[in-house]
Formats: sequence, structure tokens, C-alpha cells
Amino acid sequence: MKKSILALSLTCVLVIGGSTLTFAANNSTMNKSTNNTNTKVETLMDSGLSFEDAKQSVLDDKLKRVDAALENGTITEERAAEIKKDMIERSSTCTTPGENKSEKPNYGLNKGLRGNGKGSCNRMNSNLSK
Repeated sequence: MKKSILALSLTCVLVIGGSTLTFAANNSTMNKSTNNTNTKVETLMDSGLSFEDAKQSVLDDKLKRVDAALENGTITEERAAEIKKDMIERSSTCTTPGENKSEKPNYGLNKGLRGNGKGSCNRMNSNLSK
């Protein structure tokens, strides 16, 4: 009787352990497909655009973000002109997708676009923070 209980317990442990490993292997495969490291240009090229067309599309989107930041008052006209000049220059010297990715500057265009910088928890505890 004790041997059969021991055998049954061992079988259960092996089945549960094996299913856990199988789930972990499937889960890691899923994570690889969702952790996309392609640049926007590479993604557009995968959809059929040429390198130059994809690069121009991304540049146009970036320039629109600069204009939006200027309209929001996040940056000044002089700063917008500097940023646009830098973006156009970097785009013109780029010959392969992701070439300038490691040297990507932080222009600060997203300041003021989301909340007031106090975090989402303060909305829930707004009575406590006053």
C-alpha cells in the first residue's frame, strides 16, 4: 500500500513538473515574438516600403511631434528649429536601418503630454496628498 501511494505521488510530481516546464517553454517562445526589437523603419520596410520611403515616413512623424510640442508650449520656436535641423541631418546621414539608434538624443518632446508628473497613485489618494 505504501509503495503504491509513493508511486502515485511520484507520478503526480513528474506530471506537474513536466507540464510546468512545457508551459514555461511555450511562454518564453511567446515573449520572444512580442519583444520586437525592430526599428520603425524596419517595420515599415517589412510591410513593403523601400528604405528611403520608410525613413521619410518616420522623419515626417518625428517632425509632426516637434510641431505638436511647439503648439503645446513644451518647447520654444528656436528649440523646435534646432531639433528639426538635427533630425533632418541625422536622417540624411543614415544609410542602414537602426544605424543611429544607439546615439538617439532625448529631445524632451513628451513633457507635459501625460499628467502632471505626480504619478497615477496620487489620483486615488488625492485627499491624502492635499
